[in-house]
Amino acid sequence: MENPMKLISPKGTQIVATLERLSGRAQIVPGSVRPEPMGGFSFDYEGTTEIFWDDQRTVTQDDERVFLDEDGAEYLETELRLVPQQAEESPRQSDVSGTLITVTVEGGVVQAIDGIPEGKIVRVLDFDTEGAEGESLTALPNGEKACVSEWSGKTPPSEDTT
Repeated sequence: MENPMKLISPKGTQIVATLERLSGRAQIVPGSVRPEPMGGFSFDYEGTTEIFWDDQRTVTQDDERVFLDEDGAEYLETELRLVPQQAEESPRQSDVSGTLITVTVEGGVVQAIDGIPEGKIVRVLDFDTEGAEGESLTALPNGEKACVSEWSGKTPPSEDTT
């Protein structure tokens, strides 16, 4: 059997995912649209966003794929090292490898993420940290602070056919 390998960042953290871009539809509350004094308009969101999973694409920068380490830091493909997989890998690293989708938010509010496929984890990194409680902030390896939350796809309850 061939020796299993893993990707490591320049800081030594394990690479667990690619950075993905998704599109979606955020519903506007009917009747909530109002003009803004400086032009444009504002409105209230209904509270959910439908994610269009078929539009999912891996992010590239200068024709290189962007990868994420276990702490959410971004790295280009040429920055990574391929090393042998060690048997004593932590559960956190092995549980999310290949199943993590990271959503980066700044200046918006994620109310809910619906329709996550079973076995997938969506991690939201919100860089709009003004007013956030200290315990909800996470320091990323690049020094930035973000509010981090995760949602996972669950198996829907089976229907009773009796």
